[in-house]
Amino acid sequence: MAFKEYMIKKELTGIDMILTFFIYFAAFILGFAMLLFGIRYSGLVLLVIAGLFYGAHMLSSRLRKEYEYICTDDCVDIDVIMNKSRRKRLISFDMASTEIIACVKDERYSDYLRGRFDKTIDATSGRRDADIYFAIVDKNGRCLVKFEPPYNMVSALSQFAKSKVHIYE
Repeated sequence: MAFKEYMIKKELTGIDMILTFFIYFAAFILGFAMLLFGIRYSGLVLLVIAGLFYGAHMLSSRLRKEYEYICTDDCVDIDVIMNKSRRKRLISFDMASTEIIACVKDERYSDYLRGRFDKTIDATSGRRDADIYFAIVDKNGRCLVKFEPPYNMVSALSQFAKSKVHIYE
């Protein structure tokens, strides 16, 4: 029985930082407007403003993500962990439902990426220098999964399906 586990943190992009700024800016503007126009109900206004900033915090925390890859024998589970507190299963697949697992950089398998997919899952860190692998899985339709498994995880998967797993050299 092979068990491998790997966790990777998603890098915050410029768009994520701008979005976080606008979320807090909108909460500030709404809170300031409520202070100006809700003087009679100052206790309630302060409670609503606190709720606005709590909501802004909850929205912006959804942008901080980590991905966990769990490989148990021939089964791969990919989870997303938001703000180090909430976990959600993105996909779970086994090698029987997998068409191919290969590196995105490998030109021999680039034709697979041009296909049509019902669902695309990007569970990568967003770094340009990372070795990103893709898996094409038949899971309620054809699904493209991009992830960054370490070498030992890919080699463990290749033990179960050598013809489907292509390790990038």
